Formats: sequence, C-alpha cells, structure tokens
Amino acid sequence: MPTLQGQLTDAAGSSRKNYFEWIGLAIDSTRRRVVHVLSALRHPFASRFSASLSITRLSDRLAVEARGLRDGASERPPSLQEELTGTQSEIVHFCKELQRKANRRVNRLSERLRARDQAIDLAALARGLRDLPDKCRNDVLRTISGFRTELHFLQERENQQRAHYDAFQEQNKLTRIARYPTHPVILFAFVIALIPICAYLLDAVSLSISGSNRLLPSNVALIASAMGVLVPFAVGAGYFRGINHVQAAERFAAWLAVCLTLVFVLSLAYFFAVYMDRLSVDPDVTVDGVLASIGADPFRAASDLVAWEAAGIIGLAALLAFFIGYRTDDPYPGYGAAQRAYYRARSEHERKMQALQRRLNNIVDAAEREIRVRTKRAKSRIKSFGRLVEKARSMHDDLAGFDSALEDSCNILLDRYREANMSARKTEVPLSFSEHVCFRADNDNTAAMVRHGESRLEALEREHAELEAEGDGVRQKLRELNQRGLLDIESRVWGGDDI
Repeated sequence: MPTLQGQLTDAAGSSRKNYFEWIGLAIDSTRRRVVHVLSALRHPFASRFSASLSITRLSDRLAVEARGLRDGASERPPSLQEELTGTQSEIVHFCKELQRKANRRVNRLSERLRARDQAIDLAALARGLRDLPDKCRNDVLRTISGFRTELHFLQERENQQRAHYDAFQEQNKLTRIARYPTHPVILFAFVIALIPICAYLLDAVSLSISGSNRLLPSNVALIASAMGVLVPFAVGAGYFRGINHVQAAERFAAWLAVCLTLVFVLSLAYFFAVYMDRLSVDPDVTVDGVLASIGADPFRAASDLVAWEAAGIIGLAALLAFFIGYRTDDPYPGYGAAQRAYYRARSEHERKMQALQRRLNNIVDAAEREIRVRTKRAKSRIKSFGRLVEKARSMHDDLAGFDSALEDSCNILLDRYREANMSARKTEVPLSFSEHVCFRADNDNTAAMVRHGESRLEALEREHAELEAEGDGVRQKLRELNQRGLLDIESRVWGGDDI
C-alpha cells in the first residue's frame, strides 16, 4: 500500500506533467495562429473567402436541409418545373452574389493600380531634376548680388589697410612682422590689480611705523599708488617706444618723456618718504606741512629707513608698470596698430567670404537633398506599385480557384436541398433537380490587370534607372558649379562674370 509521502510525490509529478502539457498546447495554438496570420498577409484575397466557402456554414446559414424538408412536404417545386425557382434560385443567387463581391474587390484593386500608376510621373520628375542646375545657378547669382556691396566695401578697406601697412614698413624700414601679446587684456588687468597691491604694501609700512595705530589714510595710499603705476605705464605704452624710431626727433622726444617720468617717479617717492616720516611725528600732517618740511630740511627723511621703504615700493611698482606698458605692443611705435588694423580688415573680409561660401554650399546641398528626396520618393512609389501588382497576381490565382470552388459549393448545396426535398415529397422528382449550375469564370479582367501591371512595372523600373542616371548627372553639374564658384568667387563678385 503506497505511503502518504509517495501519494504526495505522485500528485506533484502529475501536476507538473499537466502544467507542461498545458504550456505545450498553448505554444502549439500560438504557432498555428501565427502561421494563419502570415498566410493571410501573403494571400489576403484567399483568406477573406476561405471561410465564405465552408459548406457547413453556408448550409446552416441558408437552412438548406430544413427548407428542403419543408418544401418537399409541400410538394414544392412542382414535378414539371424545369427552371430553378424558390430555394434553389436563392441558393444560386447567394453564390453569384459571393462571386460579384469577389469581382468588386478585383475592380477596386484595379482602380487602386490605375490611381497609383497615374500618381507616378517620372517624366515630370526628370524635367524637374534637369531644371535644378539652372535654379541653383540663379540662386547663386542672387546670393552673390546680395553680398556684392558689402564685400566690395570690405575688400576696399582691406586694400587700404594693406597699402597703409606696406607704406609704414617701407617708410620705417621694417621687414619683420610686428610682435605683440595675443591677449593684452591680461596685462591691463595686472596693472589695475597692481594699484591696490601697492596701496596695501604702503599701508603695511605705515602700520610698522606707527605700531598698532593706523595713521596712513586709505585715500592717500590709493592716490599715490595710482599715480606711481598709471603714469609710468602710460609712458611705457606710448612715448617710450619712440626710442626705436628711425627719426632722431622722435627718439629725442621719447628719451625726454622717459627722463620726465623718472623725475616724476623720484619726486613722488621722495615726497611720500617725507610724508611717511612726518606722519610718524604728526598724524594730522598735511601736504602743505610736508612741503614746508622739505623746504626747511630736505634731507631729514634720508635717515628714516622705514619711510624710504614706502618710496622703494612706489619705485618698484612704477618700474614694473613701465615694463608692462612697454610689452603691451610692438617695440616700434605704431607698427603693431598698423598691422592689427590690416589683419582685422582682412579677417572681416575673409569671414564675409566664408559666409558667402557657406551660403553657396547650402544652396548646392539643398539641391542635392532635393534630388535624393525626389528619387527616393519615386522609388518608394514604384515599390508600392510593385506590391499592388504582386497582390493582383495573387488575386488572379486565388480568384480562379475561388470560382471553381464556388461552383462546386453551389452544386453541393443544391444536392443537399434536393436530397432533403426528395426524402419528404411523395410525388415525382421535379425536372429542375437535374439542372447543374455552371459559373462563368470572369478572369479576363484580372488577367489583363496583371499583364498591364507587370508591363507597367517593368517600364517604371527602366524609367527609374534612367532617372537615377539623370540624377547622377545633375549632381555632377552641381558639384562643378559649386567648385567653380568657390575657386573663383572673388573674380566673379568684382568682375560680374557669369557662372
């Protein structure tokens, strides 16, 4: 006798077996459904009518056997009736209606083929492609005309700046390229930062003199720092470059400016040294007091080394500012400005020329994109037309089988009706029961549709190949147009030559 554990094991195994069987049935059902859907997609016409030709469904829908028994009991149709009437006529009419529905679907497909064929006008597309170079050429000429005035102005300004630059080099006997910093704003920013640094150092010296008290006013430190930095910087950036000038008068003026600047810096340093010396004695000292002290004892501050630290700070800041000012441009006066003006004019003209070149490239690229779009659209329409032709071919084959199957189904339904009728009637069999239905297969239209579609598809494919060749030729013309425009654009702008 099996134990409880064995029964539970058997039950679990049976449950797993049923579970896997259910999964297998579900997979098989899904596979059959997918196969049916794919078959319906490949042969849509046959899939629509396969169910309509089911004998069982047609018999149930028309109630063939029941109506046969009822008509037989009523002795209908009469024995001498030779034509199909009553239920037999309804069966034949129903089957012919199915045939007419199939023919209407064929006609609709034929209309779609005709409409799709008329929508594909490759000749007009080829004419449009041949017109693209002329259209592109006109766009190029209009674009150049729009840029002409501004380009002419920029070219003239570049020529003027170049002439001035060459004349400057020849006049001053310069054969080298001007040297100046790429980003002079950094030097200017450093000079501006040097002012508060110098003021801070002066304030620190003041604290060392006065101990814990802050005796030096902040505005005095900033004014002294600004004067000691900005004046040497301005002289170094301007007048001092005259020492390299070819003319003796310019060199003399430069050295004179340097001497005056040196006197100014030394005077400022001496004044500030005396001011610091007097500040340690009298916190309320004024400028008049400093000047009076200088007049009374000019060498009193010479013994105060701490005060002269402030003078040294001012002197070093002035020397550094003077050197930075000299390095902000080319050593020869005016040479850097002349070269920058020429380079700036040339750069503006080149940028405008590049903008014109980009505009011309965009015109040609737009034309090439239009060629690609048109040929691709034509190819897509031809492929769609080819799918319709393939559908018409499949419909023609399916319709031939459908007409034959429909005729067989109609005769089978009539036979079922007649058998049920004969089993219920007591009189002789009607003469109409010997009639068999023959459906005339109207496949000429579908065959003509298929032949026309196939021949038209071949013609469209040939025309599309010619269109592709035409598109390649147009692309080559556009590339040549673009290349010629880019290589000789300036002469075309100034001379007005045709492209």
